[in-house]
Amino acid sequence: MSDAVGHKPAPARLAGPHLAESEELFDSKQQIETSHTSEIVIALCGPIGSPIHAIAEALRDRLLRDFSYDSCHIIRLSKCIEEHTEPAGPLSPLERVRHLIDRGDQLRKKHGASILAELAVSQIALHRQSEKSPPDIERHTPRRVCHIVDSIKNQEELDILKLAYRDMLYFVGVYSPLPARVRALEKAGMMQPGVYDLIDLDSGEEFAHGQTVRDTFPQADFFLRVDTDTDSQVESRVERFLHLIMGTKVLTPTYSEKAMYLAASAAGNSACLSKQVGACLTDKEGNVIAVGWNDVPKFGGNLYEANPKTTLTAKEISGDGTWRAALVSMIARSDILENC
Repeated sequence: MSDAVGHKPAPARLAGPHLAESEELFDSKQQIETSHTSEIVIALCGPIGSPIHAIAEALRDRLLRDFSYDSCHIIRLSKCIEEHTEPAGPLSPLERVRHLIDRGDQLRKKHGASILAELAVSQIALHRQSEKSPPDIERHTPRRVCHIVDSIKNQEELDILKLAYRDMLYFVGVYSPLPARVRALEKAGMMQPGVYDLIDLDSGEEFAHGQTVRDTFPQADFFLRVDTDTDSQVESRVERFLHLIMGTKVLTPTYSEKAMYLAASAAGNSACLSKQVGACLTDKEGNVIAVGWNDVPKFGGNLYEANPKTTLTAKEISGDGTWRAALVSMIARSDILENC
């Protein structure tokens, strides 16, 4: 009788990773690390008249020249508007910008407030496809690629980019003081009083599908303030930003950055339900003079703070009774609560 009688055949093994015979130990961690991409997406935002185009070009040139990036292309959302709307014909510089804002609003109204960011995502996907390795290449070679989006105008556009690229995305706010922005627009051929109307229109429109730069800009990860039209200031600001995100230099916070950090931290002390605002006062050398936030003033000075180690006495809580009665009367008024 055969030994095979009464035994079920061995089940077929599922196909899985092939383990090659080799004396050299396969370092999977190293293989994964070397396949990581250095692709980044930089989204710019700023009020009209700020040197956003100059910042985008400076970022591209620096990445290609100093950081060995293989590819860096700028996606201008104004060109996306022109490509997907009817041509306007010959217009003055002021009329052309107004036309682009109107056409952009029409696209957002028809296709959603994030449509321009979605078009940027589509362009990045097409660029990735064109740079894809041939199928006969077994090992993926990571490429250093940057996509610069110039520029987003509302919260929905920012949300789409964050959802698509997550940690790959850097949101940069570009800002120049109002006089510098007015000079830049006049230099571009725009005349007053239309310049100020254009600045107000760009800052925030009164409908859901309009531009809301005023509300979107403060959410930036990094702010580039450019006070003059000189290329040297643009270059120095861009260089510092790139060294920070690449980790290629040890850089400490500037006076302004330290003060803004303290102000943002102080805002967390506020018990106001509608808005928490912090402030930091410094001298011209950057030394901190005072830090404060919006809240109910404390009897005897200063502001209330939570301190679990200290219990207020009845006298400290009530004082002489006069201020307490006045405070209760003020809180009882609905207009005070609405403005809190």
